[in-house]
Amino acid sequence: MSCGDAVDGEYSNWAGAEPNHWYGGEDFAHYWSDGRWNDYPVDNGNIDGYVVEYGGFSDDPNVQLSDTKTVTVSADEPPVAEAFGSDETVNLGEELNFTATNATDDQGIYGYGWAFGDGTTYPVDPANESVSYSYAGDGNYTVTLTVEDTANQTATATLNVTVVDDTFVIANPGGNVTVDQFESVTLNASDSRASEGSAPYQ
Repeated sequence: MSCGDAVDGEYSNWAGAEPNHWYGGEDFAHYWSDGRWNDYPVDNGNIDGYVVEYGGFSDDPNVQLSDTKTVTVSADEPPVAEAFGSDETVNLGEELNFTATNATDDQGIYGYGWAFGDGTTYPVDPANESVSYSYAGDGNYTVTLTVEDTANQTATATLNVTVVDDTFVIANPGGNVTVDQFESVTLNASDSRASEGSAPYQ
């Protein structure tokens, strides 16, 4: 072995001051992460593998090298979109809150998407685990949660929402009155009501 120089004109990419055959026991070569060579003893526990040159002589013994390694492969299961609430009945314009915190996956969830049954959708996104929504019209709607995992597998869960238009107007001008001709009459509409409060009068 030489020290820091090419050996017989070969293997010129040695690390600095290598090969040095340290204490006379470095008979194997390996690569540094930058591609340079170094020599090491065969029993060095810090090395994952070696480059071994063998053969070329008529009296070389017949050497067979083998090794085994156990590889465990686990199936990536699709996510589970657990129920995110129960069916609801709400008033028109009332805000609803939905959350997908019960959803699970064996490898990890990427994001959550929502469809509210009226044409409005929220795309799958990590930020959409919990959302709020209110409907602009009355009727029956199906809310669909879509859960997507890191392997692009999806699962869905649904619930039904009934939206009720509870708006109303009650016009009450007061009770019947009898007056003489040309007599002034006072009407009181203070008992009129509307769902959002007192109705305007005209």
